[in-house]
Amino acid sequence: MNLKMPYGISNYEKIINDGYYYVDKTMYIEKLENLPETNIMFLRPRKFGKTLFTSVLENYYDKNKKDSFEKLYGNTYIGKNPTKLKNSYCILRFNFSGINTENEETTMKGFKEKVTISIEGFTKKYGIEFYINPEQTVEGMTRSLIEAFKIQKPQEKIYIIIDE
Repeated sequence: MNLKMPYGISNYEKIINDGYYYVDKTMYIEKLENLPETNIMFLRPRKFGKTLFTSVLENYYDKNKKDSFEKLYGNTYIGKNPTKLKNSYCILRFNFSGINTENEETTMKGFKEKVTISIEGFTKKYGIEFYINPEQTVEGMTRSLIEAFKIQKPQEKIYIIIDE
């Protein structure tokens, strides 16, 4: 199955909206929330559903998807057993797939481009005024974004998802 998503549409959203078959793994969301650890890493081989599961998490926790919750999760375990954290975060998602890793220079250039794209999408999606300084390092850009977010959205929380 090759799913090409328009900008702003996630894998999970596309699967549900287009009526694809989905094996419900949403019971793991509740299990993840009950873990004492807050930084979680999924280590699985290629093509084992990491991107799809991170898309499920993105849609579940995204505060901007409250109106879509029933449509996206109504027939799933988590739709029938929602947690207190559903739709309560601003989602900062980094997707590092497709970076040219031919050499160090192309790898670092691709990495910076992917981070920049993610930050641009995040600031537009949540209405954060932020200037991306192309001279800044990735670490500096990310740190500056977090500081701008804290100042502009002091009552909000960020959920960071890193894919690949």
